[in-house]
Amino acid sequence: MGPMEVDQDLAQELLSEFSFRRELPGRAQPENTIEVQLPLLRYFFPEARILPLGLSPTKEGISIGSRCAELILEKGMKALVLGSTDLTHYGPGYGFCPKGPATKAEPWVRQVLDRAVIEKMLEMDPESVLLEGLRQKKRLLSRGRCFSLSLSENSRSHKGPTRLLWHQ
Repeated sequence: MGPMEVDQDLAQELLSEFSFRRELPGRAQPENTIEVQLPLLRYFFPEARILPLGLSPTKEGISIGSRCAELILEKGMKALVLGSTDLTHYGPGYGFCPKGPATKAEPWVRQVLDRAVIEKMLEMDPESVLLEGLRQKKRLLSRGRCFSLSLSENSRSHKGPTRLLWHQ
């Protein structure tokens, strides 16, 4: 399908205000989220420019999302915000198995732990999402969640209900 153009102007403005580790094409670390999303974006929005960011779930990530929303509004840009995240990391590899084997724990993980943070996401409150992740002792490892919420919350162009498209 071919590459997608990065919005260099927006990237440069954020780079001038925040500290990032910049990854160049051909030397970027593998990122399974963007590997899934890019072909879909390219297919449905072939002329779109992208701004891929992998950020830790911190207050700085929220600040970056807020500033990005401000820049988008200032420039009169149209923007689509996509966020994708892993939720609870369960199992011996993560040092977290309070309910036994993953096969037995899966309903509890999905209906209790994951659901708690999903509810915060649907409220469009990035601070609450961050606090819920900390409450769960960082078992919710996300890079884009707080950024995407803060960008959407602050864009004032968010229209319609926030929807959960899928949770497995």
